Amino acid sequence: MQGPLAVLLRSLSTSSRRVVVVHDSLMSFATQKAVAIPNSEAYIFHSVSTFANLLFQWAACGEDGRLRSVLPNCRHVPPVDGYFTEELTGFIRCQYEKTPPPADRLFNTCRPVEGKFIDLLDRELVFKHGKFFTVGPVNPVSALGQVRTDAIVSPARHECMEWLDRQPPVSVMYVSLGTTSSLPEEQITELAHGLERSRQRFIWVLQDADRADIFSPGMTTGAKNFQTTTSIGWRV
Repeated sequence: MQGPLAVLLRSLSTSSRRVVVVHDSLMSFATQKAVAIPNSEAYIFHSVSTFANLLFQWAACGEDGRLRSVLPNCRHVPPVDGYFTEELTGFIRCQYEKTPPPADRLFNTCRPVEGKFIDLLDRELVFKHGKFFTVGPVNPVSALGQVRTDAIVSPARHECMEWLDRQPPVSVMYVSLGTTSSLPEEQITELAHGLERSRQRFIWVLQDADRADIFSPGMTTGAKNFQTTTSIGWRV
């Protein structure tokens, strides 16, 4: 990809006053190619939460205990050693080491959501060299399509968001395994049974690869939601 990207950037730079490249944090070569062109600039986009960035940064420096000082009520901080394979960990480290300073960064967050962690991240030395912007959350919460109300056209919201608005404050649990791991069908089924018995409202996000037959015979199911006498939730 490096060769085609370099060709594209050179082509754009001759016909544009300014070329801006926004790339994933694990594609350091994009920054390398961008800084080589006078009228081009690059921004590293961190798609995960600021909390996750802090957790991984502290773990890499052997400072896992700092999280307890920030979250004194957190009884257990799971180790991050098993989050990634050795190969992926090495690749991540390599990408960070190859990122030429100063690196300007975009973070998928905002102060109302992660204000405390944004301030902490701003103090980290690795993020000091360059500009720092919060531009999120950029995760889409609107479904495709539009809704017309009194001649005003607005994006259609996902059904689970309408359901969420009707729930009491601080009453819904968000369940997600992320995008870098996948569970066997048996574990997904057990998780579904656990949610069913939890007496807890929830929104459960599943990858397509993990969508086992999670509906037990006793559940009342719809296309995207299910409920029982003890719990109600959404599988998205």
